[in-house]
Amino acid sequence: MRVHFTSILGSIIFVLGLTFFDCHVFADHPFVASYERFYATKEEPDELAGQVLLTELNCTACHPMDASLPSKGGPVITGSGNRFHRAWLRSYLSSPGQSKSGSTMPHLIHQLPESEREMALDALVAFLSNDPAVEPPIVASGANPVAHEFWLKGDAERGRSMYHQIGCVACHAIDDAFKPAKKTESDLERKIAALGLEIDELEEMGLAAPKKVKPVPMSRISDKYSLRSLSMFLIAPHVIRPAGRMPSLKLQPHEAADIAAYLFTSPTHSKPRNDNEKSTVNSSVQNASVDQSMIDAGKRYFEKLSCANCHPMAGIKPKMSKSMKELTLSLNSNGCLSESSKTTPRFGLSSKQVADITKAIESLKRKQLNSDPKKIALDQVTMMMMQLNCFACHERDGKGGVGPDQWAYFENVQQVDIGDEGRLPPPLDHVGRKLTRDWIQKVIEGKGEVRPHFLARMPIYADHSKALATAFVNADRIESTTSSAAKPNNQTSQAIQTAGRELFDSGCVQCHAFRGESLPGTIGIDLADVGTRIHREWFEAFLRNPASLKKNTRMPTFFPDGKSAVPQILDGDATRQIESLWAYLNAKDQPLPLKLEQSSSQSFELIPTDKPIIIRTFMDSSSAGTHAIAVGLPQQIHFAFDTKRLRLAEIWKGRFLNAQGTWFDRFAPAATPLGTNRITLPQESFALFDQDGNFQLVDTAPEKGQTEKQLENNLQKKFLGYRTDERGMPIFRYSIGRFLIEDRIQAHDDNGVKRRLKILTLGDGELKAREKLWLVIADDAIEVDQSGTVSTRSKLTVRTAEGIQTRLVQRQPATYWMVAMDDRVDGIEVVYQW
Repeated sequence: MRVHFTSILGSIIFVLGLTFFDCHVFADHPFVASYERFYATKEEPDELAGQVLLTELNCTACHPMDASLPSKGGPVITGSGNRFHRAWLRSYLSSPGQSKSGSTMPHLIHQLPESEREMALDALVAFLSNDPAVEPPIVASGANPVAHEFWLKGDAERGRSMYHQIGCVACHAIDDAFKPAKKTESDLERKIAALGLEIDELEEMGLAAPKKVKPVPMSRISDKYSLRSLSMFLIAPHVIRPAGRMPSLKLQPHEAADIAAYLFTSPTHSKPRNDNEKSTVNSSVQNASVDQSMIDAGKRYFEKLSCANCHPMAGIKPKMSKSMKELTLSLNSNGCLSESSKTTPRFGLSSKQVADITKAIESLKRKQLNSDPKKIALDQVTMMMMQLNCFACHERDGKGGVGPDQWAYFENVQQVDIGDEGRLPPPLDHVGRKLTRDWIQKVIEGKGEVRPHFLARMPIYADHSKALATAFVNADRIESTTSSAAKPNNQTSQAIQTAGRELFDSGCVQCHAFRGESLPGTIGIDLADVGTRIHREWFEAFLRNPASLKKNTRMPTFFPDGKSAVPQILDGDATRQIESLWAYLNAKDQPLPLKLEQSSSQSFELIPTDKPIIIRTFMDSSSAGTHAIAVGLPQQIHFAFDTKRLRLAEIWKGRFLNAQGTWFDRFAPAATPLGTNRITLPQESFALFDQDGNFQLVDTAPEKGQTEKQLENNLQKKFLGYRTDERGMPIFRYSIGRFLIEDRIQAHDDNGVKRRLKILTLGDGELKAREKLWLVIADDAIEVDQSGTVSTRSKLTVRTAEGIQTRLVQRQPATYWMVAMDDRVDGIEVVYQW
């Protein structure tokens, strides 16, 4: 019993020595996530800890070292005065650590005479405001539309949920007020409960206590950013921070806007801001002209303070100092490690950080060149995982992984309990032995996805993918990768693959998908073409003894004591069975396993035949959203109507919809059209024009935090349901302000969709010119011909009947085409073709 108790405690302590989050955090010294987690509280100076700081504090940007310790490099600051609020930028340059808790940028202004400092700050801000803000290109398409000024349309509640689901909380603070919809107990939580232990009891028992590691601090978000600049940054962080310490999480523009809206309103990350933000990067003050003499002075100060060493700038050369090995370290030194120096940067280092950096520099001076390639690769992997904070999510060699406070925020899409491996990022032990170098590189680049059931997203580190993949392989590969099984010859290959199919059907199919097909409720990794990802040697070793390669796995062993659990296949020969399974998984022409064939024959696909199919469902936010009514037509032309925003959201052709998630599984992913030629239509359906000809899109889904001016343009709206005509076609009814509208959508003879909208009543008044409502047909129009037919970038053409008033309005980056709603008896008719 004591052995069992000790072994469980060992695994508990091992994983519990991870991250605990404190939302309200202030760091009085430079904050480096991996250093804080693993070294900040260690009593003795640590060489590796110091090396991490040397790179992350950019010490090697001024004091060159060999390639093993490259400088992190600073963010791109060209045009930063047009990305950040300039008042914040000036305050940050004046005192980085006070403006941004835990800043790794040193204090520099103290090196100037006191009489110059105020002028120097103004000049630097002017210089950094001379260029336009650096932003990623935003490309819209029919399948992926982008709303005009999308950064102003973020939903803070959606953003809060996404922030706590996709992995942000692995590095940043958890919002105490946010509670997950469901909490799946971790395997280790169950072990703790079985032992009757509390986390704080571990320390009382004299055992290694879990370490509380603070989250990466954020600035006062609304003081620093505008909604636009923050949204743009979240879409593509690498554009501004090429070092990759803040990675991309593959956010679409509307997702970035949602998270930005949340960060602006969250008391954990910001403070309420009452600024009426315009469509410019920040406010009108940001775009004020700057005197050229101030810009020139700012450039001189930028060069004088050696800013270009960390922030490359055209026309300014870095100024290098002594190499790392030439540095003289002493207690009386006035170098960068001292807070009393008047001629070198001040980092505000803690005494522990000074000790670790000193230890690292002394060791580097004495260090002999390591000739062991495996040791070099192991050190490189550890260092890169420290630098990129991979340990925040992944465990390797007993270090890192998702911490207990974060377990509840890592889930799969169906919240099916298949163990921690079904929702937590995988451990990276011997990953270079398991995966091919090409596949590891694809994963790091965001191109290799085998866990679509995870809500958390694998970040993209494209600039580090090749080096990290190569290091993993060199560190983990074993001398011999030969398999005990021989490849089948041509005469036996078919029989071997057939046996592999039977083996897959006897067990694997219960947890794994194959070629995109799976049993209901199954969310495991798709094993098709496994040879493109996994080494054959590891595959066999894992099948023979899963627990030896992946601790706490729920993957059972099918070969206990080396004997097959399915003796009737291939005479129970384990070696031949493993070879047959490998052959089947990598074959291109073999049928699906029998259970999958039987399951797929019980299809939940909705196929309209003689009359329309109408179904209320949940769709993606870029389509009709969570208030969707999807309509399938026998003509194989279908559409989705968004009853929240009162708009025709999407049209497509071919196959209609799969209803399994709608009917049977409320945690299934959003319903996605099965057909092709999908066209997503504008997020806003209606607009109003004032007497001067300026238009305002009517927001049919007002959001929290809108100004009074914005709310004035939100007419009261309500979806009133629908009725069906004699052919079963739905006729939608809704009101927008005083307008009561009937909206009939049906297939058109020319292989398109015909839409007829009619104003039924106008309350107690008549339609006035200034109250005319306009229907927004397209926001990506590129051409209108003489007949009044508009063509769009998404290959959609739309036409109306003669006599209908239309307008083509440009508001960057969108080009809107609208038709006037009027009170004619028959209404207006619009035909969509694609």
